[in-house]
Amino acid sequence: MIQIGGNTEAVIGQLQRLRAEVPKAVARALSWEKWIERAAEVAEVTLNALAGPDEAQHVRRFSEAIQGATIGGGFALRLTNPLPATRQLLEDALAARGTSASSADVMMGLFAKSIVDLDEALLEWVQTEKDKDERDVGKSDQDIADLMRYILVTPNLGETGQAAREGLVRHIVPWLQRREEEESGLRPETVDLWLRAVLAAWREMIRSEVTRRIRAELRSKKFP
Repeated sequence: MIQIGGNTEAVIGQLQRLRAEVPKAVARALSWEKWIERAAEVAEVTLNALAGPDEAQHVRRFSEAIQGATIGGGFALRLTNPLPATRQLLEDALAARGTSASSADVMMGLFAKSIVDLDEALLEWVQTEKDKDERDVGKSDQDIADLMRYILVTPNLGETGQAAREGLVRHIVPWLQRREEEESGLRPETVDLWLRAVLAAWREMIRSEVTRRIRAELRSKKFP
């Protein structure tokens, strides 16, 4: 007599356990803390391939500026110029102000530095460049810089506020651009190229490595 048997209950049990463990494995694999070191390595390799002899000294500063955060069921990586381009500095500060409206927004950690960077830049401009007039009488340099920051990054200021913003931008942007090139030694076009190249490299990194990392997490729980 030939008898064919099966282990249906064991298979079902294994599938139920797998169903419970897969979301946990994905969450562990998508923890930004597990990607940040690899992201820095990829960024350095990418930028070293692009950097000229006079630019290589700046690569480490970019890799050290990488930030990560939890977002939804995954993670986010962020890299900005350590000395941000003027437009990016203002855009990041505006994004930070927008996200700060919700204290529960986990992305705030990615943008908090942008507000600080803008504040420092504006205070330096007030102290070194601003041609002060009667409107500044009785105000400290910090008071003036705070008002400028409010005008620059606060949405929905109205027609008068928008005109004030445009006037400030005309004065501040050229100075910020000069300061950026003098301090960083990198042209804005080079910085833009570097950031785009790192973004492309990160996309390929995640595409090629995320499945392997999830499988590794499952194997750590004795799944084949």
